[in-house]
Amino acid sequence: MVNDRWVEVTPSQFAHEKDGLRLIRDLLPKRAPFRAWTNFEFRDDRGNWSEVDLLILAPDGLHLVELKYYSGRLRGNDQTWLRDGRAPEDSPLRLANRKAKRLRSKLMSEYDAWRRGRRFDSPPPPAREVIPYIQESVFLHHPDLVVDLPEADRRDLYGLPGNEAASGLSPITELFNGTPHPNSTVRENAVVGMMKLIGLRSHQREAGSFVLDPQPVDDGPGWQDWLGTHKLLGTRRRIRFRTVPEGSPDEARRRVRRIAEHEMRVMQHLSHDAVLRPEDLVDSDLGPGLVYPYDPSWQRLDLWLAGRPTLGFDDQLALVRQVAEALAYAHGKNVVHRGLNPRAVLVHTSRDGRLQVKVGDWQGVGRTDEATHTEATRGVTQLADVLAGEIPLADRWARAAFTAPEGIQVGTPDRLRLDVFSLGALAFYLVTGGQLPARNRADLTVRLREQRGLDVSVELPEVPPALRDAILQATHPQVSDRLPDVAAFLGALDAATTSPEQEEAADPLDAGPGAILGGRFELKSRLGAGSTAVGLLVEDLSLDDRPERVLKVAVDDAAARRLEDEADTLRQVNSPRIVKLIDGPLEVAGRRALLLASAGRETLATHLGNRERLSLDLLDRWGTDLLETLVVLDDAGVTHRDIKPANLGVQVDRGNRSKHLVLFDFSLAKAAASDIQAGTRPYLDPFLTARRQYDSAAERYAAAVVLFEMATGHPPVYGDGLSDPAAIPDEAAIDPTRFDPSVSAQLTAFFTRALARDAAARHDTATQMLLEWRACFPASSVPPINADELAAQATADTPLTQSGLTPRAISALEPLKVATVGDVAQIDAVRLNHLPGSSSATREEIKRHARTWRDKYKSKEHTWRVVEDTTPLPDPHDSADVLLAAARQGKEDRAVELASLILGILGRTDPNATQAELAAALSPPVTRGRVSQLFGTLQDRWAADPAALTLLGRLTDAVDQRLGELGGVATFDELATHLLSLMVAGPSADEATQFRLAQGMLRWTLEREAARERAEGSGDGEAGWLLRRREGQPLLVAVRHDLLDVAEVLGRRADSLVDEANGSGADALVPAARAAQQLGAVLDQATSPRAAAPFDDLRRGQRLAQLAALVSRHAGASAAGELHHRDLTAGAALRYTLPAVIPGQLYRPVELRERVQARFPQLRPLPQRPELDSIVDGLGRGLRYDDNARGYRAAAAAGKDTTGLESRLQTQLGTPATLASGPGAVGQRLIDSRKGRSFVALGVDAGAHDRLVGVLATHFEAVPLDLTHTLMDALHATAAAAGLPWDVVLGADAEQPGSRAHTGLRALVERSLPAVRAAIEATLQEAAGRPVALLDASLLARYEALGLLAGWMDLATPRPTAVWLVVPQLHGNIGPMVDGHSLPLTAPNQYVSVPRDWIDTYHRTPAPEGHPA
Repeated sequence: MVNDRWVEVTPSQFAHEKDGLRLIRDLLPKRAPFRAWTNFEFRDDRGNWSEVDLLILAPDGLHLVELKYYSGRLRGNDQTWLRDGRAPEDSPLRLANRKAKRLRSKLMSEYDAWRRGRRFDSPPPPAREVIPYIQESVFLHHPDLVVDLPEADRRDLYGLPGNEAASGLSPITELFNGTPHPNSTVRENAVVGMMKLIGLRSHQREAGSFVLDPQPVDDGPGWQDWLGTHKLLGTRRRIRFRTVPEGSPDEARRRVRRIAEHEMRVMQHLSHDAVLRPEDLVDSDLGPGLVYPYDPSWQRLDLWLAGRPTLGFDDQLALVRQVAEALAYAHGKNVVHRGLNPRAVLVHTSRDGRLQVKVGDWQGVGRTDEATHTEATRGVTQLADVLAGEIPLADRWARAAFTAPEGIQVGTPDRLRLDVFSLGALAFYLVTGGQLPARNRADLTVRLREQRGLDVSVELPEVPPALRDAILQATHPQVSDRLPDVAAFLGALDAATTSPEQEEAADPLDAGPGAILGGRFELKSRLGAGSTAVGLLVEDLSLDDRPERVLKVAVDDAAARRLEDEADTLRQVNSPRIVKLIDGPLEVAGRRALLLASAGRETLATHLGNRERLSLDLLDRWGTDLLETLVVLDDAGVTHRDIKPANLGVQVDRGNRSKHLVLFDFSLAKAAASDIQAGTRPYLDPFLTARRQYDSAAERYAAAVVLFEMATGHPPVYGDGLSDPAAIPDEAAIDPTRFDPSVSAQLTAFFTRALARDAAARHDTATQMLLEWRACFPASSVPPINADELAAQATADTPLTQSGLTPRAISALEPLKVATVGDVAQIDAVRLNHLPGSSSATREEIKRHARTWRDKYKSKEHTWRVVEDTTPLPDPHDSADVLLAAARQGKEDRAVELASLILGILGRTDPNATQAELAAALSPPVTRGRVSQLFGTLQDRWAADPAALTLLGRLTDAVDQRLGELGGVATFDELATHLLSLMVAGPSADEATQFRLAQGMLRWTLEREAARERAEGSGDGEAGWLLRRREGQPLLVAVRHDLLDVAEVLGRRADSLVDEANGSGADALVPAARAAQQLGAVLDQATSPRAAAPFDDLRRGQRLAQLAALVSRHAGASAAGELHHRDLTAGAALRYTLPAVIPGQLYRPVELRERVQARFPQLRPLPQRPELDSIVDGLGRGLRYDDNARGYRAAAAAGKDTTGLESRLQTQLGTPATLASGPGAVGQRLIDSRKGRSFVALGVDAGAHDRLVGVLATHFEAVPLDLTHTLMDALHATAAAAGLPWDVVLGADAEQPGSRAHTGLRALVERSLPAVRAAIEATLQEAAGRPVALLDASLLARYEALGLLAGWMDLATPRPTAVWLVVPQLHGNIGPMVDGHSLPLTAPNQYVSVPRDWIDTYHRTPAPEGHPA
């Protein structure tokens, strides 16, 4: 019998999938409303295609099912799956979720279209009632699969019926047993009809010469990736198609095509090993596609890291450096990424074991010149930003956690610093082993605001200070305080990795800071890497004053020949504005190199990338520098061929400290004149194709483009900005309003000529250009005739253009975003004294007038700061003005007085004061009933005012979104803090007032929502926001009643956990793992067996601990998710924050205070010196204050490395046994550890513990020592010596912490520890060079005695042999922890996670002869 309820749209190509579908078909009930559709595809509303394995209609709605025939063991989490012998992959459930949402949206759109084309006697139900919710799921139907995912991550995963015990999954038949949702009806016929309408089709696709795979591999807003096979060559490529919604007009398709062409042109000029660029552009019915190389051995960084057993500190920083150098190279080519995150980075291990990266996902690529708001200059960047909101929720972390706060704006002037922030966040992610800086953008904003950047010491207490500072500076929320460019970040990174031990480097290209090159140079830092050479900042040790030079090192023989040409060119020119050749070409450790004078630490590109346009002072001076250089080159008959901002260094004149430009990088100077593609767009003359030879006109064109960018903030635009200028007739668009008004007419004329399409219409010589350039500026330094009179008469509201200042002075003040005399009066005098981009004459003029205006108009209530970016909501003061203006209807309006009380503008009333309290606070007091009337009056007036209504609507949306992010329940102050972050870009001196206003705004938002619900009078049972406040607890806001109840229970449990940990004290922590487990149990108890996980969002990150602490009476939560007593002492807080110190490293007092504040935000800050000295001394870490260095240091052992990296002792020992295929990453680490006699903590799944111990003994000759047995033996001996019966000791162990008996036991343990230490030392000596494996440290952890092992973990401590601590990985005890207690490691790479497959491989392999069996 034909089953018409089972529709096979397309037969499956795979036998195993056919079997899985057949199994479900046989089990599916053959009655209404059950139906199924298999193997179909659909095109969603955004134009992307999706393939669906199976769609089932059941009584509780639709189910989209992905089928996977996976065998073996499945590990991982809800984001990433790990399978034995396979590369890590994204959870298929995430992809299924994406498809389910898109399919429902598609079906609803089809229903709406169907409904619009017909007439009905009565209106049909809306689409949301007809098309049921589509639940995603995955059917894992291999009989030999074992799922080891956490229980919470198995939801919506199903296995074979009858195989539950083996697989750990619920049977697929559970999908058929769902009960209909309340007040909902499954409309079977409507669903069947809509499925027919969407066109269930499946066909093979081609694009150019490629045949595409049956389904895409990835997609996002406006793009979709497919793998394709070349028809003739058989090569595999990954093709990214630009998609448009179905039914889009032809112009939308043409625009997408232009964007793809634009991206192709931009990326083709990036020739760098670490930049993934397209090879070709193809067309298909999917849209234009960019063809990229494809090699499955390259993995996305997030997936690669998930499957990595361990990643050493050196490797972590090497990856960061490679990404940074790729970005620096792109910035030098005038391109910014704007979307850097772990998903945009590919990682690969080369045959020689080196890690390599490629930076991809440049589809949001932007020019560093995006300063205007036209489509032309924004190009693909605008498209990427517009579609960013459509990124699936599960994937938004990649954008939210790695994009600077100002990055959501289009056309922000600080383009380079956007990438610097992302780079700093990526460094955070890598050194913490893949931990996200934040779960979402709101959490990131809060963290940045509190920590002034990302303080990695919260997740990594042992981080070296210099690395912590580098990440903090790169991620500073105040853009002007952030590192200016990638080069500055690389310099900070060098400071974090520089070793005091100088070693001769074998290859300059691989050398790190502090290395000696060729016996002559000491490497200070890497300046950047290009396609042919690497720039190294070095000190020349052959000279007494060790001057800083730049060593330009060729990467290969071809590049070495280009260095020869460059040296010849530099010998022909001599100018202070051209980099000087000091020596070379010379041989440095086998590489050809040039020794050059430094052109400065910054380039013109840095300055242009971080401001809209140059001041008139700099424009005049630097433009003259450039054109004078051009004249020198012209006279010498030399063409540079690559004049651009990245090749113009900014050098400080030693005489007057003024800054000038210096031209460098002459590597293209001898390129063939016929090679008209050599150079960098947009500085390369696009009209050379008509002239066919590179000429002096092209050289002057490049200079003109640089000058234009200096004057406007962006290069010239031709036509739409996306098309090739040579292919269209347009001249350059020169808008006079983009120039400073005082020079607008002159510069318009200059650039109209300098940028003309016809080279004959341009300036004839560089000298002619220089003379005309100089003639543009004289008037800009002339003050108005009555300047002093204007300055004296100016009021606080007088615009600067009418204040008597010269145009140059007004231009110099541009970056400070000031507009009036009153604004200037608020600026600190010190800031004006160091005004960047101004001459001394201009600064003196500004300071002279500012002194006068400051005396008149300086306000104590308001302080000035640069407003660097717009905010999603108006400033708190402006927001309050909107509400008060709409409320005011008379001079003495009581409603306005009430609004002002709640806003905090009048009196000191609590923002959540009751109506009775408000009645008493009004002057004169009124009745409670009158207050209730005033509440209604205010709501009516605001509802009638468009501005107030819009503001309250935006506030409501912000609160609603944040409640969802926080799990549906939050404290009042949490929500007020979020509103403040949307109103103010960063901290200010007025923050207390601003926060009080935000609290008032929130109160009125809550009142507005309550009034709206009362007015609508909905009786459908759907609750709005619910509020609860009990004595001694904060006001709670929630979306459901049960969340309020759960929050209160969480608070009580947090208090009890802290009490249990501390007994009578206050200095013990509840470890994050235990807090999450115990607080999670509260949620488990509150969740009914069939509930749809109503508390899942509360389990994410540290949210459980944060909420519980806020609602508790005396518990606090650390930023790492631990619980602590609010009376935790300063000494204990510092001890937890700084579990170990690196000998020789400097710890500044301000750093210690910041670390503690970041880790324990609810505690009072540490005191300043000298009170801080006694707290630091109490740590027992050997830190002493160094008056000269102004920081604390622990003495370094002689000859030891003080970088925080693992010691590299070269003692020769026997070689451990390895496998024929090699030792693997873990095995090599153990070999290196044995050679270096270092300490390593080995994390291992508890089930594989014994096998690992056996492998360590048989293959690595490790000597085991059981620490629990050793401590028990010592306790027996100590108790016997004290005359204590053993049963008394055991009884004391069972007593409550803090009791007299338990305290006595603690003392007994302390007396026994020296014997344990002696036993360890004896074993190390007796091992005779073999490593010692310390086992079972749980008893030490139980009695908080893990500090006993700290001495062997100390990097400066000499060890007779390697020490390996085996750390079982139990549920809730992941990472370098023993029973919830953190190990006091002193470097990130001291912990290694050992995978089961490595253990099993060694375990199955017999030990070679000569090794103990």
